[in-house]
Amino acid sequence: DLAAAVTASLEANGVPPPGEPLLRAINPSSDALQACAPSATEHLIAVISSRCSEPLAAVRAITSQYRMTNKPAPTKPSFYVSSVTAPLRAAAAPSGCLSLVDAATRSHCLS
Repeated sequence: DLAAAVTASLEANGVPPPGEPLLRAINPSSDALQACAPSATEHLIAVISSRCSEPLAAVRAITSQYRMTNKPAPTKPSFYVSSVTAPLRAAAAPSGCLSLVDAATRSHCLS
């Protein structure tokens, strides 16, 4: 239940628990938030996927770069390779947006 989760989170951060009237007001909001969860999860996946895809536009230029300059084949990953997974790593970090969702949703986003 949302009120219990809020209380636990506040206590874990050294904040006194909210009063009973506030906790009673939180619970009805929980149903509305749960109804939004699936579409919010899909949106989150779409945004992270899109951000991971952006650096891949440079892939097309790789073959022509080596053909036109007669450079030897690369021996290490191109500079942009780490940027492909950077948005996913940022989202999965302890302070990232995936830290705000439950374990099942986080697993779904990362699979």
